[in-house]
Amino acid sequence: MLDGTYDFKAVNLIVGIKEIEGFEDGSEIVAERTEDSFTSKVDVDGNVTRSRTNNKMGRITFTLSQFSSSNAYLQTISNLDEASGAGVVPSKIADKSNPSQENVIATQSWIVKPSSKSYGRESGPREWIIECADINFLQL
Repeated sequence: MLDGTYDFKAVNLIVGIKEIEGFEDGSEIVAERTEDSFTSKVDVDGNVTRSRTNNKMGRITFTLSQFSSSNAYLQTISNLDEASGAGVVPSKIADKSNPSQENVIATQSWIVKPSSKSYGRESGPREWIIECADINFLQL
């Protein structure tokens, strides 16, 4: 029995007030926590103590094509943040093709640095990294 059909075009990444478009062919949107949710320690008798880290920081990494109009939008947010500190925005990833409605939500996120620029025979990718103070993974 078929569980569903995944479609990358049904995955939406929203940074601030705009949906990001123009992803590089073959690229991914990767959302992850920067630290484990729990750490563990074993004493000399083999007893395990588990500790919650309480760190909800995370990152969203994605690559756009060189001529994606979203590059200019993201660069504007980055420039605003560097100039005034006013570049903290919400971010959201929603996979609408997934029946479980996977979502990644961060109420406070910012661009780590402008994307690297490379110029060659063919157009080059633009990788963006967004750091999140409070990344949450939800299934609705």
